Amino acid sequence: MTGLKHSFFILVNKKKLQNHVNLSISNHSLSRYFSGVQTFLYLPFMDITQELLKENSRSQAEKIARYVGDDSTRLEELLTYFLKGDVRQTRRSAWAMTICCDNHPKLIKPHLKKLINHLTRTNLHDGVIRNTLRILQFQEIPRTLQGKTINLCFGYLLDKKQAVAIKVLAMSILGNLVKEHPELKNELKIAIEDQLPYESAAFVSRGKKVLSRLNHDSQD
Repeated sequence: MTGLKHSFFILVNKKKLQNHVNLSISNHSLSRYFSGVQTFLYLPFMDITQELLKENSRSQAEKIARYVGDDSTRLEELLTYFLKGDVRQTRRSAWAMTICCDNHPKLIKPHLKKLINHLTRTNLHDGVIRNTLRILQFQEIPRTLQGKTINLCFGYLLDKKQAVAIKVLAMSILGNLVKEHPELKNELKIAIEDQLPYESAAFVSRGKKVLSRLNHDSQD
């Protein structure tokens, strides 16, 4: 099989595929071929670098996320662009990363430390911070990373110059973590209540929900 630049067809044994037999594939050849054909599959090849450069849109982010699917190796490649790419790669990969993590939440678990440590860097673009927090708000953060996460999120929440979307996401993460750190409950309530009269509708809406949950938990 030659002349394949973007995609190829391969017949594989379904049972072997389910047993996680690895396919070693290049653009121009297939290093393995399985006999005993039971299923016809279309396995696409995508150059993520080129796809990130094409356009910055929801549809393009979804296209990349579909390619990554639940493949941990492909997610690691996308994560590399998100954490270490140039400005354009970082911003555009962020959108695809959040979609991947929404579709397959467990896939990012081995990389939570990398994501949280990345937030400690200075001069991060708002989109990177926002999308990282959006991923973290739906994750069960390991105990060993909770202290750093709490400090980062309180920093975002209390920063008067911070974007509202980032403050709202930080608030949600703190609302999740306070369940394991009840000693922070009053501090979080004060941080939210002090800002309610001055903040946007989005902040007020999320703030009231978090406060309601905190007050309910206090009564239990």
